[in-house]
Amino acid sequence: MVASGVETTADTPIGTPARVHGGLALGRTDSGPSWAPADELPWLGIDADMQLGDTPIWATSCFGVGYSDEVPRTSPRGQGSTTTVDFGLGLRHYQAFGPVEPFVGVGLGFVDRRFTYTDPEPGNLYDYSFGGYLEAGASCAITGNFSLAAVARSYLGTDQSLAEQSFDADTFSLLVLFCFRR
Repeated sequence: MVASGVETTADTPIGTPARVHGGLALGRTDSGPSWAPADELPWLGIDADMQLGDTPIWATSCFGVGYSDEVPRTSPRGQGSTTTVDFGLGLRHYQAFGPVEPFVGVGLGFVDRRFTYTDPEPGNLYDYSFGGYLEAGASCAITGNFSLAAVARSYLGTDQSLAEQSFDADTFSLLVLFCFRR
């Protein structure tokens, strides 16, 4: 039997095909040049997915957070930091080629953008929005219980308004994730 791209036998206790991925990445907002230098953020991501029956379709959830110690230079308030959080629920289609499993996915997502100002006056500005996401990537089995995955994910349709300015809050992230499979 092949599950998650790894051949399973009575000696390999894979159990219910499910995975939890965690890793670091570089994320980028897709808000245009007016958001520099806060448009490139170091990113921390966690994904989890579970196979739906014997199909190549998996239910997935993804969470990411990015942080920059700068705010956009067009910001009306001065010094501070930017935090972006995204969360999504969706479906992935995996196709196994031995230990390598390329996938594509689609889902619904939530993006929260926050600016924390320290100068000249402390304060916070934030907004959130809902949209969709598209993703593509591949997972490669290292052992029966561990794999390495690479994911490119883009959130779309997440318009927000901060400090009386409307902007596109779409994010794009590239993640390399270490994965535990069970």
